[in-house]
Amino acid sequence: MITGGTQQQRRQKAYELAGILIFGQKEQDLENAKKTADLVELTKSDDEKEISIEQIRESITNLQLQPSKNTLNKVLMIAEFNQATHQAQNCLLKTLEEPPEHAAIVITCPHPKTVLPTIASRCHQIKVKSSAQPIDQSIENEFNALWESNLAFSLDWLEKNAKLVENKNQLREKVGWWLAILRKKIRGLNTSETDRIVTAIEKLYLMEERLQSQASPRLLLDAFFIAIRCKKNL
Repeated sequence: MITGGTQQQRRQKAYELAGILIFGQKEQDLENAKKTADLVELTKSDDEKEISIEQIRESITNLQLQPSKNTLNKVLMIAEFNQATHQAQNCLLKTLEEPPEHAAIVITCPHPKTVLPTIASRCHQIKVKSSAQPIDQSIENEFNALWESNLAFSLDWLEKNAKLVENKNQLREKVGWWLAILRKKIRGLNTSETDRIVTAIEKLYLMEERLQSQASPRLLLDAFFIAIRCKKNL
């Protein structure tokens, strides 16, 4: 189980681990791991609300097949397993306990507590350390405009970015950037803005958590913009 870091960092680490498990050497990790038939990759698509029990059953069946002649293991990689239903997670439990001799399972999730305790307790856990990435200037400019503008501007932004609001994966990535920008703001900042930034960070962490459920992304964003606007006007 790979936890911590960003979704992209967890996925990168999962590919690296899959490459080692399949080929036996780190040099043949990312690209080869992505291409080989011995990697059974499962993730929630944008059109799906969650990873279903049917998807897990199909992947387990695929995992039973023998690996290719020139590889060591077959690997089932499930990205963001916290997005799987409880039934789907329970379906994987027996295979986690007794995987085929030629197989390994790699799952990613933000934190061990975001999956069932029975799953977390049966996994060897690898925590990815967050590495600072340069903030894209266009993303920072966009956020600063939202930060300084009135509520009407923010609501207009929501209308113009309807596709982003509907795509939870893209929205999670956007929230990660916003958190990085706020952390940058809080360093060496005058105290008059501190409370507002702390409130914004708390709201974004809450948004990240609730995006794992069936909560409406639009309502979460509405609440965020209203909260930071109220703090600005105090």
